[in-house]
Amino acid sequence: MLSLKCAKKNGSNSIVSFHEKIGKKPNGEFKQTHCVFSDITEQKKAETSAKRLEAQLQQARKLEAIGVLAGGIAHDFNNILFPIMGFSELTLEELPENSPVRENVNAILTGAKRAAELVQQILAFSAPRQKSPEPIIVQSVFKEAISFLRAIIPQNIDIRQEISPTPICIMNDPTQLYEIVMNLCTNAYHAMEEEGGLLSIRVNEVEVGAGRINKGMEMTPGRYCRIDIHDTGSGIPAEHLDKIFDPYFSTKEIGKGSGIGLSVVHGIVKEHNGCIQVKSRPGKTEFTVYFPITDRIKKKDQIRQLFVKSIGNEKILFVDDETAIVEIVTQSLERLGYEVTGKTSSVEALNEFETHPDRFDLIITDMTMPGIIGTNLIKKIREIRPGIPVMLCTGYSHLADAETAKALNINEFIYKPVSINELSAKVRKIFDQTNEPQAINEPDNM
Repeated sequence: MLSLKCAKKNGSNSIVSFHEKIGKKPNGEFKQTHCVFSDITEQKKAETSAKRLEAQLQQARKLEAIGVLAGGIAHDFNNILFPIMGFSELTLEELPENSPVRENVNAILTGAKRAAELVQQILAFSAPRQKSPEPIIVQSVFKEAISFLRAIIPQNIDIRQEISPTPICIMNDPTQLYEIVMNLCTNAYHAMEEEGGLLSIRVNEVEVGAGRINKGMEMTPGRYCRIDIHDTGSGIPAEHLDKIFDPYFSTKEIGKGSGIGLSVVHGIVKEHNGCIQVKSRPGKTEFTVYFPITDRIKKKDQIRQLFVKSIGNEKILFVDDETAIVEIVTQSLERLGYEVTGKTSSVEALNEFETHPDRFDLIITDMTMPGIIGTNLIKKIREIRPGIPVMLCTGYSHLADAETAKALNINEFIYKPVSINELSAKVRKIFDQTNEPQAINEPDNM
């Protein structure tokens, strides 16, 4: 059976199948020959739709598997990074200001922090955490992204940047802005991978008036951060331009893209009241992204100043199944005057608390541990002593997040790796909130 495309009188196309029917006379001579035509347009549409849905289902299953794998890697990797960052910080505190070793230790600490950020970017695709937008300086994100891009983009592709030196502040999540940059730049270099070319990245502030808002640009007049990412690659065919932001749409060969990158970019931009445009022709593709500028300025990080102020003498029970993490946290907090009991077993920690329930002023526990997981340990401890302050830490766990912590009335919830400065500040914050001055009963005058 053969099929062919036919034009109808109304100008539309249909798919027709046909086959021959041949009859014979009793003596073997041909009696007649005729063709049967059938309109199978709807059948072909159904088959195409079914194949597309099956491909999307397979892709969704693949991404789900990647998400599970990424979560496991994130947990282990963050537990490795925590002591690297912690011991680096302690070493810096002990080194003289003029020590030549400080530069090396600072490089270790910077690399560990960058690795931690990379883990968060990976998790953003597999298990995104709900974070409220915050004021961020756009240039700081682009500095990190371009540094990473130079390490992965082939040498036959030149990267040129024109980034405004004047700080531009927008309301966004740094990880999501990083996703946008990496997605658009990765698509650009894939388009130039074989022949090489030029990748241009521009960031500047623009004033968008009513006359400059074109049709399809869901924007209001005002000040915007404009991000332009151009490449000199093969270009996007005109018939695909209106589909590139659709989920699972991809023109790349197998193994180069999931088909969700640009749909993620589009979603992030719209979520933050921005606008994205694309123009393309052979030899040039231009993506332009607009984000509203905010006048809110993010407060400078006070963690380093709080490090000195976060001295105390309270007693802390710290629980984590990683020996190195217990060692670094114990050393760090004891240097500040706290009395720390470190345990690498949640069962042993519970036994210690059952034996001395009034000894401790704060419990800090990991989430994922053999024996008793962190949330269950907190529940058991509070059955013994309700109201004791607790802090929950995790490298990554699908069982714990900020909402879970809030529901369990947990005082602080943090993701590892965390700097010792930040940890000490949060510890002091808990004690300052829970150790409020109590009313003193005056003795009766006799």
